[in-house]
Amino acid sequence: MSPDDFRQALALPAPADVDRRVPKNAFMEQIKGATDRKQFDQMVERIDWLATLAPGTIGVAAAIVDGQAVEEVQLFSATFRREPTKRLLQVIHQTLPYPLILLCRWADQPHARLSLLPGYRLDDGIAIDLALNERTEAFPASLDLSRLPRTDLAALYDGLVERAQALWASEIAGANFRVPATGSDASARKEALAAYLAAEAEWRKLKAQVRNEKRLAQAVELGDKARRAKLAMNEAGKGLR
Repeated sequence: MSPDDFRQALALPAPADVDRRVPKNAFMEQIKGATDRKQFDQMVERIDWLATLAPGTIGVAAAIVDGQAVEEVQLFSATFRREPTKRLLQVIHQTLPYPLILLCRWADQPHARLSLLPGYRLDDGIAIDLALNERTEAFPASLDLSRLPRTDLAALYDGLVERAQALWASEIAGANFRVPATGSDASARKEALAAYLAAEAEWRKLKAQVRNEKRLAQAVELGDKARRAKLAMNEAGKGLR
């Protein structure tokens, strides 16, 4: 799924279209840290502003979240020289005062990567490759503006987050893509996804420790822990079906 495919799936009305290349300096001026600015300059090839989702362009009301106005949701695409780091995606999200839908591409990436930052919480950032298959072929249709929550812009963005989490869960569990039917369903999936990712992180950490451990007894003990962590990860994955 390319950035153009994603944009077409949203089925935005014409007033939302922007289609403008944004100078890199416009972003770099908003980045505070010298290291982050350098990484942005070295990694980013170009940034394109695709659309603005706002009350006047898509007919969805603004919102107030934790005392902060959500008056727009921006749709951007970014072309990178190589795969972007999690930190770089966070930096790009932080340069804008509005929620951002960021579609990422780089030279050897055959499909787009969707990056979302729900509620401006850096630890909750989502970056998922839009590589679809027969189990996830329903994902594009779920993005249609008419099928997204339209109470306000915050609800709409949360709806996109839920669909991204559902796609992620589908890929992990090898199950068919399914949009949460209720708010409690969405919350349960979010918790199951968090449990799986925590278990996966523990498993990967233990695997690395096994590779680096030179003492046989300790390596065997770590190997046992890694196997138990893998079992826990697989069990957590069952909750994503």
